[in-house]
Amino acid sequence: FFGASPAPTSQGNEAVRLAMLLEVCVDTVLSARNAAEGGCDRIELCSSLKHGGLTPSSGVLQTVAAMLRKRASNGLKKVCLMAMVRPRPGDFTYDDEEVRSMLLDVEGAARDGADGVVFGALTSDGKVDEGVCRLLLQKCDELGLDVTFHRAFDFVHDANEALDTLSALGIPRVLTSGGRSNAFEGLVGIRNLLERSAGGGLQVKVMAGGGINASNVKDFVSALGDGYDGLLEVHGSFKTTVTTRAGYSWRADPDKTEFGQWWASGLENVRAASGAISTNTAQ
Repeated sequence: FFGASPAPTSQGNEAVRLAMLLEVCVDTVLSARNAAEGGCDRIELCSSLKHGGLTPSSGVLQTVAAMLRKRASNGLKKVCLMAMVRPRPGDFTYDDEEVRSMLLDVEGAARDGADGVVFGALTSDGKVDEGVCRLLLQKCDELGLDVTFHRAFDFVHDANEALDTLSALGIPRVLTSGGRSNAFEGLVGIRNLLERSAGGGLQVKVMAGGGINASNVKDFVSALGDGYDGLLEVHGSFKTTVTTRAGYSWRADPDKTEFGQWWASGLENVRAASGAISTNTAQ
């Protein structure tokens, strides 16, 4: 599927590693705050991460954007905000009405304060949908928005062809687990994409995601190797369990375990991941 690749070179290692970015995917205001305070470089804001991430509400997006602007105005680190544009779960093949809704969501993301958007679209035969992507990219260009192609990429039939297509379209970044269930299992595929991007002059940044957490991110980056000319970025939710402090329960089923607990990006988890990457870049 994603193929093998030659061993990476170590040329330019210091510059490459120092340029590595950490992105945290979140679906709540709490997670976004923890991600920013933990030292991430970029936030991917979604709703419903349990469905792989869907378009966030305007209210949540505006709230997170305002919070990040306030932090930056107070002299704290600027964090880039990317908004998911995905109208539904299930697959990544959209009809005309869904595409129209996505174009409106791109406009809404710009209006609500996002720095960029995250989307992906595939044809029914497992290729990048160039027509849909061009429409979305044109709208992003008009609004000055950054772009990431999300993990729809991991469903394509030919990853090399898809990467070439993204490069030709002008999409600067792809999120991928290397075509596997997580980035560790997809290590060879991710390395192959990095080699193809660097060696082929494509310059599409490869953001590795899926199963990366605070305890293993350093091992992942070390296992991947050096010499990728600033093309590698890292993505994860770095989640922890949050328990409600509310003094009530689901009366119909007081033992219902889902009520009163949810996942959120953990402040200490993000801080540890950011520190691990920084330590790795200094080597």
